Amino acid sequence: MLDRNSNDDFFKNLPLLGNYRDVTVAANFRPAPRDWHVVIADVVNSTAAVKSGQYKNVNLLGAMTIIGLLNAAGNIEFPFVFGGDGAAFLIPASLLPAARQVLLAAKNRGKEFFNLLLRVGIVPVERVTADGFDIGVAKLIVSEHFTQAVFTGGGLSRAEKLVKGSIDSHSYELPDDPTVTDADFSGLECRWNPVRSEKGEVVSLLIQAKGGSEHAKNDVYREAVAKIESIFGESSAYRPATELRLNLTSNEKDLHAELHAKHGYRPAWIQWLCLRLFLIQNHLGTLFFGKPMRFARIDWRNYKKILIQNTDHQKFDDMIRMVISCSTTNREKFEQYLREQRSKGRLNYGLHITDSALLTCLVFDRLNRHFHFVDGSNGGYAFAAKAMKEQIHGEG
Repeated sequence: MLDRNSNDDFFKNLPLLGNYRDVTVAANFRPAPRDWHVVIADVVNSTAAVKSGQYKNVNLLGAMTIIGLLNAAGNIEFPFVFGGDGAAFLIPASLLPAARQVLLAAKNRGKEFFNLLLRVGIVPVERVTADGFDIGVAKLIVSEHFTQAVFTGGGLSRAEKLVKGSIDSHSYELPDDPTVTDADFSGLECRWNPVRSEKGEVVSLLIQAKGGSEHAKNDVYREAVAKIESIFGESSAYRPATELRLNLTSNEKDLHAELHAKHGYRPAWIQWLCLRLFLIQNHLGTLFFGKPMRFARIDWRNYKKILIQNTDHQKFDDMIRMVISCSTTNREKFEQYLREQRSKGRLNYGLHITDSALLTCLVFDRLNRHFHFVDGSNGGYAFAAKAMKEQIHGEG
């Protein structure tokens, strides 16, 4: 049983933003409570892991931390953002024990089953603000059934640096504890084939404004969002997932990662049974999706429609973060705009171009409450972040 306090409902009580453009208005954000904590999880050397073919597992490991803490949190809502090769959260003190359990269990499963190292750490909000960084939080409506957190102020990035290195004498990275193996990762799914773009390309995009004031940075973001809409259309026009291209896998090998992530070690015969169940569920889904019927608490006609609406293909966490389906011509137009803005010293950016997107899913029920993290295949956000870091470091 979690011990609640009055601050635990901070995120639940935030007003809702109705449009992505609203993230460019500073007044829409509320400061994070000073007695809350920033949780950071990221896959170490993720670009090397992606190059070796581990991109699905990298995505899955980041998503594990989110589903695990959502399962443990009960009625407490907390803001989080999925970054492709990791995640960041804000949590109240009442969730600290659960967070440590989930983070260390995910880290140990990542090491045991995927040969991936997950760096995890917890930083007090007041430690971040003491360094002069803010953490502003807002809640954006994505669909009728899904709202997501957006962040500003640079505080999440500062917390990540504190976890990664000893900026002060205190270490904020959680020490290894191989004895922690149990956490509830139920609801984590990775059963869709890569979703090929109907327009030719899937672009993982990061844009980080430069400039001294938050007002100046928001001007950059506002113009960038307007440019995105002028070139690619409304949000629904560049979502990477479409009903036609959403197909469940029939490859048993593709399902092993979900099995190990959710259940850890199981005897071989139980693994075999679980994989048979996954394949049967996928086969039924392939047969029934789009059919005008409801059973097993699933709206089969509208499931794919709701899935597409409940994707996080555009986010904001101290930068614009999007996965866009587009033509090569339109991507080149937008890339030219980005080059021009960078030459004026207004922003840095990173792009990764591929032909499909990956979905990692959090399923609490199959009627409405299922959320879907989107990343570009073959590297996505991880390679976009690498490209942006090279721009920043190139400036000396």
